[in-house]
Amino acid sequence: MLAFHASLLAALGSAPAHAGNANTLPLRQGYYVSTDTACNNASEATITLVARYGTGSEHELERFKKIVPAGPGVWRVTYDLIDDDTGRHQETATDTYKITSPTAYSVVNGNGSYAMRYCPQASLPDPWNTNNISKLINPAAGGAIPSEEPAVPAGPGPATAAAGRVQATAQWSVSHSPSGSPVARLSLTPGVPIRAIELACLDRTVALGVLTVGPSNLTGITLVLSPPDRTPLSLAVPRRGTTSTFAVPLGDTRLVDALAGGAAVMQLAVGRLQIGINPAGAATTLRQGLAGCYTPPAAPATPSPATGRSPAGDEAGIFAAVRSEYLAFENDNTKPLRTPGFNAIWATCSATQDALEKKAPDSSFGECMEEGSPVCQCQDGDFALMAQSLKVAITPLSPGVVRATATFYSSRSETGKLIDSRTVYFRVVRVAEGWRVDDVLAKTKTGKFSSELRAPLLEGIARMRRKLKLAPWPAPPLALPVR
Repeated sequence: MLAFHASLLAALGSAPAHAGNANTLPLRQGYYVSTDTACNNASEATITLVARYGTGSEHELERFKKIVPAGPGVWRVTYDLIDDDTGRHQETATDTYKITSPTAYSVVNGNGSYAMRYCPQASLPDPWNTNNISKLINPAAGGAIPSEEPAVPAGPGPATAAAGRVQATAQWSVSHSPSGSPVARLSLTPGVPIRAIELACLDRTVALGVLTVGPSNLTGITLVLSPPDRTPLSLAVPRRGTTSTFAVPLGDTRLVDALAGGAAVMQLAVGRLQIGINPAGAATTLRQGLAGCYTPPAAPATPSPATGRSPAGDEAGIFAAVRSEYLAFENDNTKPLRTPGFNAIWATCSATQDALEKKAPDSSFGECMEEGSPVCQCQDGDFALMAQSLKVAITPLSPGVVRATATFYSSRSETGKLIDSRTVYFRVVRVAEGWRVDDVLAKTKTGKFSSELRAPLLEGIARMRRKLKLAPWPAPPLALPVR
């Protein structure tokens, strides 16, 4: 990891000094982790460093060359991809970045999409929680971790607050308005220009208020709440007239639900000052303070430990599609649940292989993935155990399209203990027949996903057809979901 930082510094730090603004996205610089992974469970496959002039993972550096706005919160980023092991330029490519808050973004490219969110360095596992990244990030862009940032001295109010970042401590309590109505209150310790954040019922709707210390010339405050496994929520809180109160009614309960769920991280943008807050322990206070207008959501159903099966609906259909891949290994009479296009690719590869074998025996082995299947990451194994121990986590990509993360055990020890845990990613699409597998995906060190089965099969078909002197096969595209 230290070698990685040295390479990143050399690769990114070589950008010209005047390029700082042009080559910087409006993101807090530091470590980002895939939204489907908890910060404390980050790994080389799920973590990315957003640095001064690009991003970096364990083996890949993306040095930004050009950043062009492409709409509200959207940027087209052209970058040089550099191999961290050799320092060689691999290619120049362009991705689309969608930034939902200063601490969250998603990337869309030809391989699909992935979403990342900022994780404080102290929340990460070894070695990332102790790496010195001070030379790789721009503190002006908010990259330093809270413990490395100077505290902001107390002042008369936000109008004169210093620029920078500070971590505030906070405490939930239930207070009452002058009319006697309960109020859920998050009080901040002295030393920051915010006294408290309050949530109360207003005409059976939840309203949120931010109380500042003393007078202010600000017109608004931005609140960003980052739940551990969801897209961050951003809320603009306008000032009420000339008072020191900023308030807004909430159009829905997503923000309150995230607070009640715990483990979220809150950030307030007060002028040029960023205040980090840990709002843990809100559930009981919100239940009491918002009793007249809010009911916390019921706890989600927990998948069965034995099968990972969700109770019903889409989750069951997705689980069945993924599980069929493993059942098909065990029983030749079982057909995997795949999209028509994916089935056509398999059938064409097999037919082309048969044709080539007749012309040139033993010349096509491996073209249809006989050397090992990415579905099980194996050539052989206990397929019944894989299907039995299978668990599936679901990440929605777009309406009717999900990424299913399958985890399973592939063998047992001599004492019967389950061993050799594996993880496989699937693209699953809702087509006319139901949920069907459309590809198996590989996850790169930067958190991107690429085809691990469809693309190699198509490449094998193309090679075999060239040997047979046949025209290119018009391969079916990725399946589109039914509406």
